[in-house]
Amino acid sequence: MKKAALLLTVVMLGGLLSGCSPSESENSSYELYSNEGRTNSEEYDYDNIIVNAPTNALCDDFAYGVDASIVSDVEKNGGVYYNENGDEEDVFKIFKNDGVNYVRFRLWVDPHSASGEDYGGGTNDLDTDIALAKRANAAGLKVMVDFHYSDFWSDPSHYWCPKSWSSVTKANLPDQVATYTKESLEGFKTAGVTVSSVQIGNEINPGIAGVVSGTGTGICAKMIAKGITAAKEVYPEVKTIVHLTNIKSTKAIYQYLSNLQSNGADFDICGFSYYPYWHGTKDNLQTVLNTAASTTGKPVMIVETAWGFTDEQNDNCVNQYSTSSFGKAGGYLTSPQGQATEIADLVDVLSKVPNQMGQGIFYWEPDWLPVSGTNWATKAGQYYNDKGVDGTGSYTDASCLESWANQAWFSYSGKALPSASVYKHIQNKDKCADETVTGLVDGDLTLTANLKGTWSMPSTVQAYTNTGAYRDLEVTWNSTEVAAITEDGEYVVHGTTKDGSLEVTCTVTAESNFVQDYSFENQAMTSQEAAVTSPWSMSDNTDYGNYGTGHIESKGEGNLDGNKYFHWYNSVAFTFTLEQTLTVDWAGKYRLRTYIMANSGGYTSFDL
Repeated sequence: MKKAALLLTVVMLGGLLSGCSPSESENSSYELYSNEGRTNSEEYDYDNIIVNAPTNALCDDFAYGVDASIVSDVEKNGGVYYNENGDEEDVFKIFKNDGVNYVRFRLWVDPHSASGEDYGGGTNDLDTDIALAKRANAAGLKVMVDFHYSDFWSDPSHYWCPKSWSSVTKANLPDQVATYTKESLEGFKTAGVTVSSVQIGNEINPGIAGVVSGTGTGICAKMIAKGITAAKEVYPEVKTIVHLTNIKSTKAIYQYLSNLQSNGADFDICGFSYYPYWHGTKDNLQTVLNTAASTTGKPVMIVETAWGFTDEQNDNCVNQYSTSSFGKAGGYLTSPQGQATEIADLVDVLSKVPNQMGQGIFYWEPDWLPVSGTNWATKAGQYYNDKGVDGTGSYTDASCLESWANQAWFSYSGKALPSASVYKHIQNKDKCADETVTGLVDGDLTLTANLKGTWSMPSTVQAYTNTGAYRDLEVTWNSTEVAAITEDGEYVVHGTTKDGSLEVTCTVTAESNFVQDYSFENQAMTSQEAAVTSPWSMSDNTDYGNYGTGHIESKGEGNLDGNKYFHWYNSVAFTFTLEQTLTVDWAGKYRLRTYIMANSGGYTSFDL
């Protein structure tokens, strides 16, 4: 037997949330939104929504929350909210009546350009948030302030230092964070707002206020520690939250949180983003939450999640969510029922965190209606989002449109959907039903089998249920048909679900390929990113991101076929090797083909 090595080298440049509820005397000075008596006659099936109760009991002060930061923009541009009866009503009162007890508002330092143009996305400066928080308190809701410590969106791709902080040295940023946090919260307090919790940063994995972190040490840890102290100086009982995302890298999550604690950041709660179409399986989420709680000794929360209710388009939005891109990956039908079950499933996950340390959940922007002008950013905002400074660029009106309307809890015309009352039904346990399978998502599967390697038939098939969920069902395949797959060609194999109720077929394309796992489909993954595993091996894998410069992804961006692909990226020059040793049948010439999707520029060499 002759052995050959495939060597690929690339060089590229490139209980705890209780707080203090507002008293009757405090509420007397607040004013809820005053409606004009309009009605909405759209009809929805509110009676037959299914919302199953969690497996375990929740803590008494469990947070049933929403992020409603965009409300002022929606209303300013003519958006109107209607309750289930079709009557116009203050959106915070609708939330309250439907079981919400907590509202989060993002806070930006100065979301305006030097010329005074708003950045968009709610333009959530201090004045805007105080006005919203007053209304939330007036409706009987607790308030969480989400400090971004930026002038616009802060997330793993953007964490610009606020413009007014540009002259502050890195060493002095912790004190700047403390001063800003304290002064902002004093503004809420002076206005009569009760703030029950605060996020010290938003999705802070990579950094805060222009400072790269990634480990929870150094300046970033000091900023968080100072922000926590400052918040408690204004509201001594306030609960402080650190907010991380990209939970697929569980080791990095635990290390980050532990480092924060070791560096003096005594936060109260671990908060996480979890969007089922981006952040992996619920089993992995359960592991992350359980381990974070046990590792830090702190309760955990899901502070962002969402799901879609329709694929319908609208002139005022370019929806990010679609069934074709997110449905199978996320695991629910695109419908109000799917939304309700997604939330109920996550509340169930939280109920399984030991010792009732699963403390709450926040649905992100269920209030974002597609009204003209209510955009994720203005052109000025897009420039700042991209560059971190003010300026102009070649942005179009279409690039400004909002992208979240089909994940709201309201129809495009503003009427509350059946999913809007999911929290109320979880609390009342009045819409429970046995989950039953009603059909297959796709009963005709396809598979490429490499006869020179190890392959197997799919072990499960996705079915959809009366609760609007996609669930995996075990499949039993015709063993005689499977055994007949011995030569290159196309085969059809029949199977049934384990209970024998549903029939499945799989078209198998058999081929002989000496490169093992050539499409990376057999790489073990619990989320959309993972480290490279056997039969491939990597060396010189620069420590960049969750899994280094080179890793496996399943985001639908670079796959020729199947669902997975090898991805590499870094912001600096790097070299790595990806290789496996091949065992072939005889000495001679073999053909090797490689599919590569590469961005233009950045390469100095690419060797195969």
